Amino acid sequence: MSSFIIGCRPIPAVLSPRPAEIQELEGYASLKITINQQSAKSKFSLAVALPHQARFHVLDMLKRPVYEMVMNEGSAYFILSSKRVYWRGTTDEIFEKFLGFRLSLREMAGLLSGGWAEGQGEESVFNGWTLEKDGRGRVVSGER
Repeated sequence: MSSFIIGCRPIPAVLSPRPAEIQELEGYASLKITINQQSAKSKFSLAVALPHQARFHVLDMLKRPVYEMVMNEGSAYFILSSKRVYWRGTTDEIFEKFLGFRLSLREMAGLLSGGWAEGQGEESVFNGWTLEKDGRGRVVSGER
């Protein structure tokens, strides 16, 4: 009886999928906001299940909960548990209050994953956006 070895080459990991292909996104990030030479830092965790579900936990630098945003099927909640404040709105309204502009969950997933999806035509979630790139081709700013 003869035996032989079949060589297998693993499929390379795709580190930045196109936003239209993202179904779930989980992770941790840090955020630094600077306004008028004043800055604030925080960390957050996120879990997004496209197209309609997401949960964001925002923590201060000592990892204490600051607030939470929960989105599910069009309804969204902003929760400030330390003050017992609970506000219900749409996903767009919650993002607009948090970020200062409206953003869909698909756009948020694309921004967080770096999936700008050039050449996708009609399926790109960034249609209507103007993206500015640096000399190395990296997106450094954008506006809609």
